[in-house]
Amino acid sequence: DIVKFLLRNTLKSVEEAFSSIGLIRCHRFYVVNSKKVSLLRKTKEGLVLELATDTACEIPVSKTYLSKVADFFTS
Repeated sequence: DIVKFLLRNTLKSVEEAFSSIGLIRCHRFYVVNSKKVSLLRKTKEGLVLELATDTACEIPVSKTYLSKVADFFTS
């Protein structure tokens, strides 16, 4: 399931605190659980992460985090 949280913290600090359990930053607005990623797909707009959830969910990968996400999933 997709869960949204209201945090009084930065995504950078969340990313750093939980990187050991598989959370990865893929966009300015998104941090995802890498274990829930079912597919990394290339579109004309760029890369998209498809999540293995009950409802279809696509999360964009921004240019800023592109190499980090690609390295994470290819290693």
